[in-house]
Amino acid sequence: MLVVGIYKSNARNFAGKTIVDDWKNFTRRIGFYYSNIFAIKEKILNGKVIELPYLTLQLDRRCKDIKVTDERRKPVKAII
Repeated sequence: MLVVGIYKSNARNFAGKTIVDDWKNFTRRIGFYYSNIFAIKEKILNGKVIELPYLTLQLDRRCKDIKVTDERRKPVKAII
């Protein structure tokens, strides 16, 4: 599961930067502020935004890749 982290304006040099990382890399940081990490994971999966002192966490909402077949390589039947 990918999580998006957006640094808040009070983060000084990192203000406004966006990071995308795996859930496991954020668990240590979340553990400093919340005792039940799995409840936070459920909230993120449901689409809620989690506020930390310098960071805002939310689920990655980028579009998934759609596989498209290459129509040019299919044989064309000509009607004569």
